[in-house]
Amino acid sequence: MSMQIYGPMNTEIAQCMKRLGSMHIKWNDMHQAIEMQTKAIILSERLVGRDHPEVAESYSTLAIYYHTCGLSE
Repeated sequence: MSMQIYGPMNTEIAQCMKRLGSMHIKWNDMHQAIEMQTKAIILSERLVGRDHPEVAESYSTLAIYYHTCGLSE
């Protein structure tokens, strides 16, 4: 529904994807959480640029998801 209101390229959509990733972590659906967080990062990079603090925070969250899933090296 948010995409219908804001369109696919909007910071609100990126925030929703981050929240969905967080919910999937709570439901122990790690792979879906990683997918949502990755999509949020891609969208955020396009909207605010790679050097934005929000993008850095998103990468940090993604690293935590990978670590929690046991995929970190």
